[in-house]
Amino acid sequence: MGQKLWEPPEELIEGALMTRYMRWLDRGFETYEDLRAWSVEDLEGFWASIWEHFEVEGSYEQVLADRSMPGAKWFTGAELNYAEHAFRGKPDDRVAIVHAGELRDQDEVTWGELREQAAAIAAGLRALGVERGDR
Repeated sequence: MGQKLWEPPEELIEGALMTRYMRWLDRGFETYEDLRAWSVEDLEGFWASIWEHFEVEGSYEQVLADRSMPGAKWFTGAELNYAEHAFRGKPDDRVAIVHAGELRDQDEVTWGELREQAAAIAAGLRALGVERGDR
């Protein structure tokens, strides 16, 4: 077995989204391994909990209607707008993306700027005739 190189401090673990999710589940999971094992043993229960925990708006008929791979059918009957979900509750002035490159200095994009860019792209696609169901 290899040597562990790093372990997060307790403060980081306590503030982690994964920790909050495991506590929200209230299933007695003490470790990530406990959660991982459940996630593969009860696919439907795990993914339904993700939908609920992250407050995905909308409903679905069945979590996993077809397990065949490839071709599994997840959340049949569900329709959602990923952009609406991604932008929900994000203040316009808060930083969404920090980026840099070999030829560019570090810069930031706020949620407001990102929201405007996404709206402009969507409008451009609609102007080109892209419709629901197009791929």
